[in-house]
Formats: sequence, C-alpha cells, structure tokens
Amino acid sequence: MAQSTITRIVVTLDKPEIAPEVARVVQRLASSAGGEVTLLRVLVPAGGERPRPAGDLAPLVDLAERRARAELVQAGRALDGLAVRPEVIVGRDRAGEILAWLRAHAADWVVMGARERHGLRQLFFRSVVQTVRAGSPTPVIAVYPVGGRQPGRILSHPAALGGRAVGAH
Repeated sequence: MAQSTITRIVVTLDKPEIAPEVARVVQRLASSAGGEVTLLRVLVPAGGERPRPAGDLAPLVDLAERRARAELVQAGRALDGLAVRPEVIVGRDRAGEILAWLRAHAADWVVMGARERHGLRQLFFRSVVQTVRAGSPTPVIAVYPVGGRQPGRILSHPAALGGRAVGAH
C-alpha cells in the first residue's frame, strides 16, 4: 500500500488575516497530497521585552495570546479543506522566534507575506522575511502583495530549487 505524504506548511502572520496571494500559494502547495497548515504568529510585548510570569503584565500577555489564537482560527477559514493549527509565540525578536520554532518542528514549506521596503530601511535593516530566509532550515516562500511595485512576486528559499533563488510572477 502506497504511503500518502502530507505537506506540512507553516504560514507566518503578523496580521489577523491571510492575504489572498498567500492563501493561493498555500492552496497550491497543499493541493497535490493534502496539507497540514500551522498558522504561526509572534506577539511582541509592549516595550519589546518579555514580561515575567509573576509580573503585572502577565494577564495582559495571556489575553493577547488568546485573542491572537482566536484570530488565527478565524484566518484559517480562508484555507478551505486544509487542516489548520494555530500557534502563538511571545517573544522580542520575530525572526528569531520563527527560526527557533522552525528548528524545533518539522515543516516542508514556510510561506510568508512580505512587504516592499524602500530607501534607507532597505539598505541598512534586514526584514523579518530576509532574516528567516537566510537562516531557515526549511524552504521559505516570500509572497509580495499584488498592486505593489513587484505585484505578486514570489521569492523562494535557494535550497528549495537546488541552490538557486527564483523570482516568479
């Protein structure tokens, strides 16, 4: 009996919804063998520092985590027919937390919505997407929004295509 391979896809979200471009990519990746999707969101506490569990902010962080989890469940409805699991992490460094999660969990693909960056920000600062693409043990697909200067552009992790980075429309 042939064994069915399920594609494990991680979708990182920093908003409470899945962009249509990202949903299309996830549906395509999962369409051949079915897919399990983890919606991953990193919450950065106010001030960028993780509060101590016994501190006054712990109930607020817990409330934020519960709200984010509920938003991920709602967002997962955009991925019809796929098994979706919400995952919320609290930490100071979004890229670092995503990379740590990827090293600890098995995944076949990471899909990230990306924004175009311009000027000095692009020149001097790495984006979360750039940092994750550079350090990920898993192939990363960065999806840019339609309507920008690079409409619908997709950048894939070099390891996904035999060491070549690819841009596609």
